[in-house]
Amino acid sequence: MPIAGSSLGLRYLRDRICVPRDMPLLSGRLVRQALEQTAALDGDEQPEAIPLQHRFDQDPQAFLTE
Repeated sequence: MPIAGSSLGLRYLRDRICVPRDMPLLSGRLVRQALEQTAALDGDEQPEAIPLQHRFDQDPQAFLTE
């Protein structure tokens, strides 16, 4: 059983975890499924949605040099 109140943190991690490139796709999916199943044992609390305007990694302007 997970620690009481951990469902929010587990789901936050589930949504934001980066699967290494050398890990098979199926393994990454299984990690996310395991996080969700463990969180479900504690409750149904959901984290805030990932804000799209905070995706600085998608904006190449910060990496361009003149």
